[in-house]
Amino acid sequence: MSPTIAPNVDKLPAKPTVSDFRRLGAIVSLARGRTRPDSPWAPDAVAEQLWNSKDLLPFSSLAVHAMAVAKDPRYKGVGVIHLAAAGRIEL
Repeated sequence: MSPTIAPNVDKLPAKPTVSDFRRLGAIVSLARGRTRPDSPWAPDAVAEQLWNSKDLLPFSSLAVHAMAVAKDPRYKGVGVIHLAAAGRIEL
């Protein structure tokens, strides 16, 4: 994964709260809007996928995976975040 995709993982919380997932959802949604303005993702939908994936990866790894998925124009739906976290697709 490219270092330009990864957020600064040193500043991510070790024990994230619901608001941390919502904040990350908004950041990922903005990144998606820049990559595919014709196919934006709602921040709440992204946060829900992140929350559903919280037991699959540490928060910092989940953030990196979510940003990689958001910046890849091949992926259309927000559910790909969960698939990437579960290791079902290659990034």
